[in-house]
Amino acid sequence: MNTKHPFELNLKIALIIYVALTLLITFPAVIELNKSALGCRYTDTWHSLWGISFVKDSLLHGKSLFFTDYIFYPQGGYLYPLNFLNAILIFPVYLFLPVVVSYNLMIMILMVIAMLGMYRLVLYIARNKYAAFYSGLCYGISPIVITAIHNGTDELLGLCWIPYYALYLLKALDEDRMRPFFLSILFLFILALNNEKSLQPTSR
Repeated sequence: MNTKHPFELNLKIALIIYVALTLLITFPAVIELNKSALGCRYTDTWHSLWGISFVKDSLLHGKSLFFTDYIFYPQGGYLYPLNFLNAILIFPVYLFLPVVVSYNLMIMILMVIAMLGMYRLVLYIARNKYAAFYSGLCYGISPIVITAIHNGTDELLGLCWIPYYALYLLKALDEDRMRPFFLSILFLFILALNNEKSLQPTSR
């Protein structure tokens, strides 16, 4: 017996729902993009905003991304912005929009990227659109995502790239092609750039 679903779910519909849910969860940020940054004022949100500004200033003025005279003045010191990759990704937006708007948009975009990544991964494994849809939904609004937004630790949102790495790694193992293999390496590299601690071995 064939069971018909009330609507035919596909990637476009999933994307629309994911975007709508992201706007709902982060509300009222969508109507107050320039008034306040997502997250709690007493957390690392300010550090994340500063990191985005620092990367933009370094790129525009040809300065090192890993050295600043803002600390240990006048000699300066080495620095690694924790949200280095996110700041690079949002740089084109920050050229035209204020830092708070850019930060809020970055958070929302990363949430949607996480949902779509898990959707594609589960769809590849399970071959079921509805399982893929709910998996993406749960992944994109998981407690670690909401906590990272609240705490201003946007580098933790680098988890959005994990499904893409896993997807192309599985494809590289299943298919006799080099493209998935190189894409899996690319996303592993992105994960490393997003948070250098993610590749450090843990000690007991």
